[in-house]
Amino acid sequence: MNGHFSDSYTLSVLTASAAKDMCLLMGRRWPEQVLWTGGYLRDASLAEAILSDPVPRIPFGVISRACGMDCLKHVDDREAFSETFSKGLGYIVAMERTADPHLFGSECFTDRKVLLFDGFAYYGDPEYASAKVLRQDGPGRWKDIFRGLAATVYSAVHWDHEDIPWREALLLTDAQAERVRLAMEDESSADDDMMVRRDPAEWGPALLEDEDYPLNPTVFEDMRAKMSHPRKDSLRAAIRIHRGQTGRRDVPYVPSEHWCASYDEMTHEQLEYYLSWRADVLNGVYRDTDRGYLWLLLCEAVDSEADPNRRLSVLNGMLKAYGGSSDSIKGLILRTCQDYAIATGQDPPWDGSERDQQFLLWVKLDIVPIGRVPVEMALPYAEPGVRAYMKNPADYDAAFNIALRALSSNIYDRIGKSLAECMTGRSKTVYRKLFPGLSSDWGSCSMTICDIRPTNGGGRILTAALKAAIRAVNLPRGLKAPRRPTGMIREKCLLIMESELMAWTERQERARRVERIRREAASIVLDRNLVTDAETDLAAVRDMMGTEDDEPSGPEHAAPAQETPAEATGTTPWDDLGNSLDDGQRGYLAASLDGRGEAFARDAGTTAVRLEDGINAAAMDTVGDQIIEDGSVFDEYADDVRRILAAHPVEIG
Repeated sequence: MNGHFSDSYTLSVLTASAAKDMCLLMGRRWPEQVLWTGGYLRDASLAEAILSDPVPRIPFGVISRACGMDCLKHVDDREAFSETFSKGLGYIVAMERTADPHLFGSECFTDRKVLLFDGFAYYGDPEYASAKVLRQDGPGRWKDIFRGLAATVYSAVHWDHEDIPWREALLLTDAQAERVRLAMEDESSADDDMMVRRDPAEWGPALLEDEDYPLNPTVFEDMRAKMSHPRKDSLRAAIRIHRGQTGRRDVPYVPSEHWCASYDEMTHEQLEYYLSWRADVLNGVYRDTDRGYLWLLLCEAVDSEADPNRRLSVLNGMLKAYGGSSDSIKGLILRTCQDYAIATGQDPPWDGSERDQQFLLWVKLDIVPIGRVPVEMALPYAEPGVRAYMKNPADYDAAFNIALRALSSNIYDRIGKSLAECMTGRSKTVYRKLFPGLSSDWGSCSMTICDIRPTNGGGRILTAALKAAIRAVNLPRGLKAPRRPTGMIREKCLLIMESELMAWTERQERARRVERIRREAASIVLDRNLVTDAETDLAAVRDMMGTEDDEPSGPEHAAPAQETPAEATGTTPWDDLGNSLDDGQRGYLAASLDGRGEAFARDAGTTAVRLEDGINAAAMDTVGDQIIEDGSVFDEYADDVRRILAAHPVEIG
């Protein structure tokens, strides 16, 4: 039935939702025609795919959303990528069902109760059913398997590219990587029967798949809901009363029926759902909700100045999870995140638009510690010809920020001023109302900023840093690069930037060689049968020749000592990082691995933001990347952090 409505996405979603409800009611699995369609429980589709036998073809948009990897944006043949990814996943699932049944246990899947036929004219008693949902935030390895499989498939097609995610490719075990390699090499084997070949005409709206395919949770906007705002004083009092209150888990969704919800007008069922949903959001788990509940949680997040780092982390998580619902929802959350970051002196997010671009750039240069300025944000204020030398702006972010930080440090040591204070040009005062549309008493802020142009002092500083960064990235690759930016800044400042960038380039190249060697070594498979045959033949030859098994062991026969890789190359970048950190920073890293970073910072009489800025600055100088954010060590660097902490034991109380 769904195939008849493939030209109308709304009708297709409506029929697919009804079909899914019918399958849940009867206890049947979802058919392929409706698997990736429907407006609810979209994360349950991945669970259906993994538990199916055989595993169906997964659309590229779903793969991109599930993996969250920037490199997938550069995939040209998405159909071929989706086909290979699904085939590799089918091999892995078939192997894991017998080798590692824990991947199908409660730690990887959870059951969620859903209301059936919600939104339909159904006058019977409400009926609920249980749907199995894949937990990508839990201790299971499916998230790692998705990312490792995507990186492996990507690297097989784009081996010569510089943006290959080597670390993600190592997330697969040796056995899994070998199965995927065989699947990609033996395209015409009989094992192709594992994958389902579908007729595109039978999929309906799944033909609309692209990188924006809706897989994230949704914020519903009911235009029939009440539009009135609650009173600020009563809302703030109610927020403080309910601040520490918790609710039951997995409470079914109940519409708020308000454009701006408040505790005073909630029913008991609405309050139970909101408390359950709020607890999930604070723990990084996002479910479908509506604008009323979202508005109330945003008001709660900015109501108090306590623990601003944690609150901004929650706001950024909501932006990432719910920003794709609609432009109005994205604008509401994004503006709240930006205003809260500005009011508390933290790094404001930027969506790439021209709105407030110069104001946010000034905030990042003047308030936030140097090291978080995107190249795309600074390009409009530099010389126009610089852009022609950039192949992929994302490749230059790290080098640009290293150049800015080196320049800022030199200027401050020499004249005692910040980088922003040295940017000359016409000044203007910007007034910004904080949290428009929320019930908040923050008021407004004003800031005097320099009107940055390519021809004034601010533009010349940004141009010099960009040119130095581009030269550091392009010259080792043999690409065309701009001339040395002489005359724009002092020669001493330029030499310092070039020295820092050269050291960073060497560390990056060394790390890239190590990752390539690791990946190639992981693909080597030793044939034990051939080794056994060779050992048997060698033993037979020794018996025939009458030789002894023991080799001469005297000093004249001693094998020359071979230099180990560590001795040949000296200390690794991670060893340099461990030696450059002080006891407080190492203690904060150790506490963050246990989820107690904020408590450690309070006990040490400082803030987590200050400790993380120092750690990330040292990490950018040594390993070429940041390693911690918002109290969490990045997963791909956790093992390396534990190793350097083991070499420098600390007491964290």
